[in-house]
Amino acid sequence: MKKIYLVVLGSIIALNLDAQTCDCKANFEWLKTTFETNDAGFDYYHQQKGETNYALLNNSIREKSKNINTVLECQKLMIEWLHFFRKEHIGLELANQPESKKKLSEPEIIKKFENWEKIDLEISEFEKYLKSDNLKEYEGVWKGSNYTLGVKKVNEEYIGFIIKADGVYWTERQVKFRINTTNNAGIYYMGDHSEKIIDRVDLFNNQYIRLGAYLILKKQGGDSKINPKIESYFQSINAHNPTLEKISDNTLLLRIPHMWTQFKPVIDSIISTNIKLLTSTENLIIDIRNNGGGGDFTYEAILPIIYTNPIRTIDAEFLSTKTNNAMLEYVVNDKSFDKELRDWAQTILDRANKSPNEFVPISDEVVTITKYDTIYRYPKNVAIVIDENVASAAEQFLLDAKQSTKVKVFGTTSAGGLDLANVNQTMSPSGEFILSYATSRSMRVPEMVIDEIGVQPDYYLDATIPKYEWINYVNKILNEK
Repeated sequence: MKKIYLVVLGSIIALNLDAQTCDCKANFEWLKTTFETNDAGFDYYHQQKGETNYALLNNSIREKSKNINTVLECQKLMIEWLHFFRKEHIGLELANQPESKKKLSEPEIIKKFENWEKIDLEISEFEKYLKSDNLKEYEGVWKGSNYTLGVKKVNEEYIGFIIKADGVYWTERQVKFRINTTNNAGIYYMGDHSEKIIDRVDLFNNQYIRLGAYLILKKQGGDSKINPKIESYFQSINAHNPTLEKISDNTLLLRIPHMWTQFKPVIDSIISTNIKLLTSTENLIIDIRNNGGGGDFTYEAILPIIYTNPIRTIDAEFLSTKTNNAMLEYVVNDKSFDKELRDWAQTILDRANKSPNEFVPISDEVVTITKYDTIYRYPKNVAIVIDENVASAAEQFLLDAKQSTKVKVFGTTSAGGLDLANVNQTMSPSGEFILSYATSRSMRVPEMVIDEIGVQPDYYLDATIPKYEWINYVNKILNEK
């Protein structure tokens, strides 16, 4: 099934969030009506959650909205409402793009954020504190992609603050993140100072710290001994490009960080260039940890290598509404999309226009069966390594690959964001918010639901096995067969 992501309808205007007042009640009513009408998953989740719970939620949000008059507070409230349904292929962004007005100058940006909260600690005092023997778990100096941060425990939370940054959006001592010691979760402030929820924090040998799924900081200084396995793990996790390497006499490791469509030529090239090696080596490990998805066709070249029997793929249905159909029209008429995609969109649009406010099939068949002419003797054993951040097209890869008798999945349960796809965006009448939602639903639902559940591994790798040891552990399992 093809996927279209984030097609924006209409122009996006810029907002001055500092001065912007917000009619949150009116914005919520728009959100509720638009989502109920157009989201392909609304009916399913409405039934699962129940009308009583849904009514209670709506009443609660309406009451809260009466006391909200800023855009940022209203955004938080409406995201709370959206997450009643799910967290994948859904979102509410601020329409705060600079294209339609003059960009702020550096002095203007500095002034905008000059009153941002600062830690009540001078950098020189913190440097003296670091020489003491009573440092707490996360305390120290950490380096991110664009910042050098200090971390200090204050009461019941760890506060991450700027030591060195660009001096424009962020300046010395400003608070960059907070971690609650009670639940080991918190808030990270992005480059534009917007909030990002940290659902968990992982510390690796006091060498790296990971905030949530993708925010990774490296320890600076200190007496911790560098563990080369941890260093190698984070280099792999941070890399964008697919790679293939031989990690033992009998095992190859194929790392696929993303299913982004721009990496399809790279994956195709790796497979074609190394076809003899791949089909003459006993074991293949495919590491897709942290792979949040992209396009289903990105991994097409991998399937013939691991294939043993016909692959059955359940297709999806598209919800025909005025707004959703306008997305298809956009794709059909935009010559920047390739012809195959535009023709595909035209076929669905023709069906959708004949059946307004109904689901229409995306393909002619409910089940697509893929067959290949060759079943390779090698690789004999295929292990796919996953974690809780594997989602969307990467989960579809799992469903396809697991149909091979050669394949076993190692790791933890995946994210659970596959059933609803083909994301559309639409702007609120106020011009303040952009809603993202799904226009298609897998025909697996409700018999086989992945969203909010995830794909289960065949071999669960529990917390006693460090993540930086997973590949070695899997390799050992494969070579014991």
